[in-house]
Amino acid sequence: MTLYDLAAGRTPTLVVRGELAPDTTLPATVELSIPSGCEVGWVGEVFPEDSSKDVVAPFDIRSVDGADVLVISVISSRVVQAELIPPQSWIENNGMTRTVSLTWTAPPALSALSLGFEAPDGYIATVEPADAATLPTSGGTLYRIGPLEVPDGETVTLSGTLTIPDVPPSEEAPSGEASTQPVPSASDDDSIAWVPWVGGALAVALLGMLLLARRQRTQPPR
Repeated sequence: MTLYDLAAGRTPTLVVRGELAPDTTLPATVELSIPSGCEVGWVGEVFPEDSSKDVVAPFDIRSVDGADVLVISVISSRVVQAELIPPQSWIENNGMTRTVSLTWTAPPALSALSLGFEAPDGYIATVEPADAATLPTSGGTLYRIGPLEVPDGETVTLSGTLTIPDVPPSEEAPSGEASTQPVPSASDDDSIAWVPWVGGALAVALLGMLLLARRQRTQPPR
């Protein structure tokens, strides 16, 4: 589970990736649990070694214990991915700061869970837990915990506060003319969050560098 597009004025995107066990027979059905109220942007089979083969997969949505579950049919790949716009409650905007909280409670036990979010270039991030791993990306810095083995019913949380950078002063405008320097808006209330769940032999590997800016899908770096 990885949260992207957290800059002011952007629509945050949550990416969840699940991987079937190598001995799973295809075709197969994959179930991923997500928070109620998420808007589904893209769901499909992905091929980490060749993203040009990625393909949209058919899916249904059903409700289980207060969460929405994506039931995905896969044919050729043992890796599935979903990209969502989550409920607004996952991100709190307060002036020049954005507070992000990714919380997941395991409905079944999982052998490998990762939570992460990308702080955009120029943003100052305060992260809890403080020992979260950091990874430079093309768009900023990825903060991540995991992969973790999570017993049934245990809750895992990754949170952070992002401080929006100051806008550099524009060049002095000619007398009588206002500066046209754009100022980032801190009023964007869109937010994202993912809670992955995989049934049966599915092992969740929530790795992702796949961005969906303004609901347009782009390919993750390899």
